[in-house]
Amino acid sequence: MKKLLLVRPFANVMNISTYNSQEIGLCKAFCRFGFDCDIVYFSRTNHEEIVFRDKTNRVKIIWRKGIAFGTRAIYPDFLNPVKLWKYDIVISNEYDQIMSILLALLHRNVYIYNGPYFNTFENDRRMKIYDLISVRVCNAFVKDIFSKTDDSTVFLKNKGLKKVLTVGVGLDISRIDRKIKNHSQVMSNEHMGEHNILYVGTAEKRKRVGFIMKVFEALCNDRDDVKLTVVGIKDKREINHLLKLTDIHYRDRISFIGKVENQQMADIYQHSDCLVLASDEEIFGMVLLEAMYFKTPCIAKNVAGPKAVIKHQINGILEKEYNVGQWKGDIEYLLDHPDVRVRMGENAYNSVMSDFTWSKVVYKMFKNKANR
Repeated sequence: MKKLLLVRPFANVMNISTYNSQEIGLCKAFCRFGFDCDIVYFSRTNHEEIVFRDKTNRVKIIWRKGIAFGTRAIYPDFLNPVKLWKYDIVISNEYDQIMSILLALLHRNVYIYNGPYFNTFENDRRMKIYDLISVRVCNAFVKDIFSKTDDSTVFLKNKGLKKVLTVGVGLDISRIDRKIKNHSQVMSNEHMGEHNILYVGTAEKRKRVGFIMKVFEALCNDRDDVKLTVVGIKDKREINHLLKLTDIHYRDRISFIGKVENQQMADIYQHSDCLVLASDEEIFGMVLLEAMYFKTPCIAKNVAGPKAVIKHQINGILEKEYNVGQWKGDIEYLLDHPDVRVRMGENAYNSVMSDFTWSKVVYKMFKNKANR
């Protein structure tokens, strides 16, 4: 039985019930290629759970109390060569993680799956010092670096990294499949108007949620048939700050739902006319793939993640600038032209099914391996 280890070296605890985990989706696809897969996630306690099993293989999450260095984690358990060598393949997230470098030095078959297309260290000086070591180690010992977008590939190659290949990201459809029975209804009448605009994500600065509020205010100035649903933000201070950015007369048209289970997202996407994502940095944007799967047209800033999945005016809309009038006009065009919404939605769904499944990603990885 072939075994794969996937390490997420970030010192934060994942909530796999509300986040469509890329690691789980990727490992499910590896199971179809005959691998038993272990995923290492950071935790406050040590425990394990099997989250997927098919006829012959399974995916197990190993929750471990790693050693945290800021947002980065090291897992001493998996730096033991005896334990590590039981795996045929090791994949670690991000080239700029200490754990990734240590694994590459200890195991003969290490791959890196990289997302960012910008420096994630706290300052450029620290990044340059780290790169002096990491670039040499990666070029000498890492088998391949798989990147999520073309922008990430260019970023890595400009640092001097070799053997970099864009493989993209997939969507684990089973976590949100519209065919799953007993979906909970999340969108009630109080959340909906004649037209519903959706934002899914956090309130962190790079997400530009304040800009979305300004666009929504501009829409409300001209029409009374729109509502905005915000999913993923539950902190009262963040909510109050965002509401203050919008005219007091329109605040009752905004619903903050908080965090919801993966399978509940089906109801939200299916009751939304469009999704907006205004991030100025977006590594990929899983919510785009989810919305596209449910045939919900997406309007997003033209940055790395969105431009990897959206073909402008074919399966969505890409915005070049933060121009309130332009975003407002594009949203209104979709709201007022249901035929365009339907066409874009169908194209979006077809794009996900043809190009953005985890099986496609794993095929690219294996094809690349076979050709080397």
